[in-house]
Amino acid sequence: MTIHLLGREITVKREIVAISAVLIIIIAGIIGYSIERSGHKIIIDAESDKAGKEEISIEKDEQSGTVQGGLETQEPVEEIKVYVVGCVKNPGIVTLKKGDLINDAIIAAGGADEDADLENINLVYKLTSNAMLRIRSRDEVRKDSGKGSEAGTGVSIETGTGSGAVVISNEGNGSNNNDGKININTATIDELDTLPGIGKATAREIVDYREKNGNFKDITDIMKVPGIKEGRFNNIKDLITVD
Repeated sequence: MTIHLLGREITVKREIVAISAVLIIIIAGIIGYSIERSGHKIIIDAESDKAGKEEISIEKDEQSGTVQGGLETQEPVEEIKVYVVGCVKNPGIVTLKKGDLINDAIIAAGGADEDADLENINLVYKLTSNAMLRIRSRDEVRKDSGKGSEAGTGVSIETGTGSGAVVISNEGNGSNNNDGKININTATIDELDTLPGIGKATAREIVDYREKNGNFKDITDIMKVPGIKEGRFNNIKDLITVD
């Protein structure tokens, strides 16, 4: 077999050409088999590769808890204290979230008792600060029918806000000042009884002491009343006044 290469004639035996062709085929077959065994793909799709990288990036963001535009944060909810007394099953101080309703406060205090006049209470009134709520009975409401309500809450409830929990009475008897605090020089036994930790007996002691010794000159003077020590005083000091 004659091959012309660079102007020269080269004679090559047919057997050599045949053997070379067979070797090329064998080598190609070996390379192809090796690639197939290794599991690698030769064809690369640029668009698929780009999409895959984007998908991995999104998954990492989700795992790390981040979102586009910054970290996702949640504002803490402010808590308030509400002192619930009157016609409820478990009177006392309850903890609510700012913006909870009067209805939530009543439920937290064990619910209303059978004497409570819930029909005349705005149960969806929002509480936004420390307060005191006195749920009134139907008998009280009948006696005081026609008197106004405080801040749209209804005539069957007394409410108040201020420094700590304070009381604003709808009865207009002058024992509450503009801050809603109870004036211990003019308050009745029933009004003093609404203070936390002060029951009927202690309220009567306060009135008796006042009648015997004259008006209190300072709120700390209330600790001169039998049964009222520093612990009780600390519970009511933000709720009372002598002015």
